[in-house]
Amino acid sequence: MFYKMNELQKLVETDERVMTAEEHQTWNELNERMDEIQKHIDVQEKMKAMRGNLQEPVKPNEVKESDEEKVIAYRNALRNWLRGGNASLTADEKKVLSPGKEKLFGHSDAIELRAPGALTNPSYVQAIDVMREIEEAKKHYGGWLSAVDEFKTAKGNLIYWPTVDDTGYTGAIEAVGTDAFDNSDAVTLARKQLESYIYSSQGVVVGNSELEDADFDMGKALGEVLGTRLWRAISTVLTTGDGSSKPQGLGRAAAVGVLAGKCTITRPRILQLMQKVDYAYHLGESAGFMMHSSQMYEIAGVGVGANDARPLWQPSMAAGVPNKIEGFPYWVNNDMTAATTYGANTRHILFGDFKKFKVRYAGPTMLVRLVERYAEKLQTGFIAIQRVDSELIAANATTYNPVKYLRKLNT
Repeated sequence: MFYKMNELQKLVETDERVMTAEEHQTWNELNERMDEIQKHIDVQEKMKAMRGNLQEPVKPNEVKESDEEKVIAYRNALRNWLRGGNASLTADEKKVLSPGKEKLFGHSDAIELRAPGALTNPSYVQAIDVMREIEEAKKHYGGWLSAVDEFKTAKGNLIYWPTVDDTGYTGAIEAVGTDAFDNSDAVTLARKQLESYIYSSQGVVVGNSELEDADFDMGKALGEVLGTRLWRAISTVLTTGDGSSKPQGLGRAAAVGVLAGKCTITRPRILQLMQKVDYAYHLGESAGFMMHSSQMYEIAGVGVGANDARPLWQPSMAAGVPNKIEGFPYWVNNDMTAATTYGANTRHILFGDFKKFKVRYAGPTMLVRLVERYAEKLQTGFIAIQRVDSELIAANATTYNPVKYLRKLNT
């Protein structure tokens, strides 16, 4: 087409004349076809550029880094950060540790390096090797939290959770043409507030020589220590906290169900506790019992009845299926009252729907590294921090409380 257009132009220039009507029509047709071809070329080039952005081309002699090599590079960079902070990292190590770069551990952001802040110039970091161990510690010292409703918020602003006390009302049959609002009652709306109280592992101080000379996984070691301390503190307050400038603990929020005599856990007592909880709260997937491990072993020795030697505690015979009591799962929480401890605020056994207990985590778990504070001692400090609050969402604080407790009296 371009050749024909060029020949036509030369012919007109040679004859020193203007194009005839027929020549002008031919020129326009050829030009339109050229425009269509150019548009097609532009689309192809744009698609090629888009594909290039989605998948980085691999050079012929380039060897792609394996996942194992990426993990090693990540851990080496993390070890250098633990030992020397941000200043000790090379440009490549910062790239390895930057948000969104490392996906090998199943997290969106492997590590987050922030500029020094107000707490004695610390560096904040979300490090996978460390955080993985902190989360593992949660399973051991806060494993019962798997039964409750945990959720996270990006920030720690005060939030409200609505509650409705409508337990004393029901619907009714209506005749055609009658006013369904004649005998209606107003719904009583209430709300629970969830804040973000700061809990920490307290400081762990490590000698700089130990950080520099350690030939073991320092991230794992620090994570175990910090995680154990942090989740011990959080598990305790989420169980026993009174809600005064601290979270409302599950045990303290539960309503009284059964007051039993000293060391008199029997099947009738267990059934009595279950009966005290409205049956609607028996039906959830997290409906069950919660108790101290010593109380669990005491129940394991209780029989069904005088003429029935079967144990009340039912061990599971299938992998992955939990042991049960009266057909319900149970969770061990060693921040609850031990079997032989007595007092005014003791809670020996809880029963109910634990999903009604809301635990709010504000922001990520943070690892803080303090350098200047311990510089003259040739040491470095580390602290794990988590903001948290909790509330039991109850339609009625007494009669229709979703969780009730059994307390053994010292008599």
